[in-house]
Amino acid sequence: MLISELSDQDTITLEITRGDTTLILASMYWDRQKPIEQDLTKFDKILKHGIREGVIIAMDRNARSKTWHDTTTNNRGKQLEAYIISKQLYIMNYPSTKTSFEKPIGKSNIDLTIATSNVLRRIKDWSISDEESNSDHSILS
Repeated sequence: MLISELSDQDTITLEITRGDTTLILASMYWDRQKPIEQDLTKFDKILKHGIREGVIIAMDRNARSKTWHDTTTNNRGKQLEAYIISKQLYIMNYPSTKTSFEKPIGKSNIDLTIATSNVLRRIKDWSISDEESNSDHSILS
């Protein structure tokens, strides 16, 4: 079910129920032209909404960090690292020879999957797919 109050042009938030398990899932795009604080505020609202169920967020956050296996760390990456630590969240990205984003001018790992502690056991074998995606972003599974 779409959670419309937590969704907009850059964020889709869903509540998924299977059997007796409910999860909050979100896909977010963080525009590098906007202050990162705007996206962190949206992130906070999603986390608060899903505090009991558990939250998994996949994002193109335009923030680079060696913490999620990119080759460099930028200021937006440092800000997001601090936020992740302060909220006790878990980065699901594993090291890989593949990158999550690639264009002719370069490649990086700007895509990130984050989870709350109560859903960690549900995430298995996170990876960057070899399958073509019709995008400059790879499919994460």
